[in-house]
Amino acid sequence: MQLEYFINGESNMETILFVHGAGANASQFEKQHQFFSDRYKVVSLSLRGHGGSPLPSPNVTPNYSLDLLADDIVELIDELKLDNIHYVGSSAGGVLGYAVCTRLADRFISLTTFGTTGQMNWPLWTGRMLCAYDKYMMKFFGEKYLYLAVGYVTKIKEVRKNVTQMFLNAADAIPHLRYHLVNYYNTPQNSDHKLK
Repeated sequence: MQLEYFINGESNMETILFVHGAGANASQFEKQHQFFSDRYKVVSLSLRGHGGSPLPSPNVTPNYSLDLLADDIVELIDELKLDNIHYVGSSAGGVLGYAVCTRLADRFISLTTFGTTGQMNWPLWTGRMLCAYDKYMMKFFGEKYLYLAVGYVTKIKEVRKNVTQMFLNAADAIPHLRYHLVNYYNTPQNSDHKLK
């Protein structure tokens, strides 16, 4: 999976890696690139099916598992030869951070998440229901449904419009990814690995 990514401050020693949540993409962190790139190598990526990253083939729910998404991130880290990384994840991006930082613990300095919980214990049938509901609502209500959903993220009209566009771009991925976010257990105290 060739992920879309943006990189600035390439000559700096420490890296800040930004990973978005379901529906967003790498452009969410444009201002962070501007702010941090004089001191850090700043990388943001778009998960599969988001932003400029392609949909998996076939575009089915198993191809959005948290393990596969973490594999994508690990491969990009290897491809870019990133080290001394501060991982910053929003929502689903934060959930993935637990797995990525555990797999490559010696390459990470810190893990910061927002809008993220370390575990979710909903029954698996809720994932199937949520996936079906999202598909139905997007098929018949599309932009209106996503604009309403974005209302929980922000009330600022211009930001809401921009985030709705991001979500529209990822409409074929959102239901599949959200299916995998109802049941996981990713807390650091259960890991044998420690960040350096």
